[in-house]
Amino acid sequence: DRVADSTEQDDEHRVTPVDTGDICVNYDKKYFADKKLAPPQTFEDLLKPAYKNLLVTENAATSSPGLGFLLGTVATQGEDGYEAYWKKLKANGVKVVDGWEQAYNEEFSGSAGGKKAKADRPLVVSYASSPPV
Repeated sequence: DRVADSTEQDDEHRVTPVDTGDICVNYDKKYFADKKLAPPQTFEDLLKPAYKNLLVTENAATSSPGLGFLLGTVATQGEDGYEAYWKKLKANGVKVVDGWEQAYNEEFSGSAGGKKAKADRPLVVSYASSPPV
């Protein structure tokens, strides 16, 4: 009874919201401009050959953005389709790391830390408020 109706995600109460934060796929603007490639707009776009080996995301068991991304795939692909989606995403080279710090600051080419580390992933699951470069 204490969860606001506007934040309720599941009528069976299998998931309880405890915080809010927009999660999205951040992209390295320079990479996409240099390649003359439009950034992905949908979950399905991430499966296209043009985006092979470009995405890094966080483990859903150890990271809030990773869990949010997983739940987003369940919401868009359905409970009967999200596992097949992840198999396709894996075949398209998604890299899964333990947490946000590693994904954003070490693997994402669009972050200051990623540039220093010579990261090669221009797409990262992160917060909409992630620091721009």
